[in-house]
Amino acid sequence: MLIQRGVDLKSANSFGLSLKADFYCRPSTTDELEQAYAFAKSEALDVLILGGGSNVLFSSPEYQGLVVHLNLKGTDAQQDGDYIRVTASASENWDDFVHQCMGLSAYGLENLSLIPGTVGASPVQNIGAYGVEVSDYIESVQCFDPDSGQQKVIRNEECRFGYRDSIFKHEAKCLVITSVTFRLPTEANLRVGYGDVKQRLDALLADSNLSSATPQMVSDVISQLRSEKLPDPKLLGNAGSFFKNPIVSSEKYNELKIKYSDLVAYPYGADFKLAAGWMIDQLGFKGKTIGGVAVHDKQALVLVNKTGEATSDELFELVDLIYREVKRRYGVELSIEPVVV
Repeated sequence: MLIQRGVDLKSANSFGLSLKADFYCRPSTTDELEQAYAFAKSEALDVLILGGGSNVLFSSPEYQGLVVHLNLKGTDAQQDGDYIRVTASASENWDDFVHQCMGLSAYGLENLSLIPGTVGASPVQNIGAYGVEVSDYIESVQCFDPDSGQQKVIRNEECRFGYRDSIFKHEAKCLVITSVTFRLPTEANLRVGYGDVKQRLDALLADSNLSSATPQMVSDVISQLRSEKLPDPKLLGNAGSFFKNPIVSSEKYNELKIKYSDLVAYPYGADFKLAAGWMIDQLGFKGKTIGGVAVHDKQALVLVNKTGEATSDELFELVDLIYREVKRRYGVELSIEPVVV
């Protein structure tokens, strides 16, 4: 396996931040992944795992170690009664995988259409959108343990999935996800309760001879909505939705609702999930620029590399400013979705 030196990874992350890696490799098999770790151990190098780069931010311009840029591909599907069990390698494109599953009549992931990134990143963040989280359908996660050199299988209940959270962000963050197995029903149970999704589906149904929506229609509508709200990272560097929607108690929600009658929030169990984008927008941050970084002028939840030459210092200066202002006005602490390395 080729080990390269002095590689700039600006094109390997969707925000477009530069990172010069002392050493770099792109393993295509688990054997090559093991070789990469053996090389790092022999040279006493730290290792940074990089997947699709859509949910990662570089905090410095250099990495003095080995960047392992995964290139693990392949899928396998097996019938299991009224379900289809699909295993996808970590580097498979997420949106392509969602459409592949629909082609197999394996449903449930259509609400997660057009989320950027790879299959391997999906359990780390427990990606979610429009009322669905990927943890609803993950059966197990296959990983490589660099410490033992062994493969491990982590079942869904062991992943400790939460809102944009999992064990892979905490004590299991040293594990390298190599593939993910999903258990998907062959009968669609569409979740279309979100207002903008339902509105567009109703309009489509009114113009068709169908009595109810199909999974493909749901996927198409959600892809359209995401395209309208989120800039294409190929055209304008970004990491998708940058801030998590904070979860607050019903007491805090009621307190804010009295002060801000137009507050945007959604029930989340016994609590409420506040719309971070709404709060940021109300503070007048749309279009706010610091150096090469800006708040997107159409969606306040998204930060963009406006000039293509943004630095991590500029990015985190803007993040800190937004954090402080939201806390000052609303008494709520924001946290970011992307992983910082």
